[in-house]
Amino acid sequence: MKKITILLLLAAFKIYAINAETFSTILEDSTPIDLLGDMSKSGTRSLVSESPISVFQYSDYLEVTMSKFLGVISIEIYDNANHVVYNETVDTSTQSDLNIYTASFGTGEYEIRFTNAQGQYLYGTFVME
Repeated sequence: MKKITILLLLAAFKIYAINAETFSTILEDSTPIDLLGDMSKSGTRSLVSESPISVFQYSDYLEVTMSKFLGVISIEIYDNANHVVYNETVDTSTQSDLNIYTASFGTGEYEIRFTNAQGQYLYGTFVME
């Protein structure tokens, strides 16, 4: 009986620890990065212009979510001097989420650019403090 009680207490503690970690992640401050440009399929128009890519800035990384299939896209980040500090190609048919770690970036303003095979692009700026 003592073994069962101890196992139940350990299980409850483990569940509490997982939920506490998840809860703290949810509460972590993030800032949405507004993206400008156009990456819609040609010929399609909508009254509601919803970006197929969303980016949220956290203290040491960017969270990128591609909500639609966009084919292969290039992701680049430029610093104030227009130097590429990050470059990656993503196939959105196999990957829809990406975390870009920015802890090593210096302070200043950066621009993130997403470009598809047709040359359509989205871009936005963010500041590292």
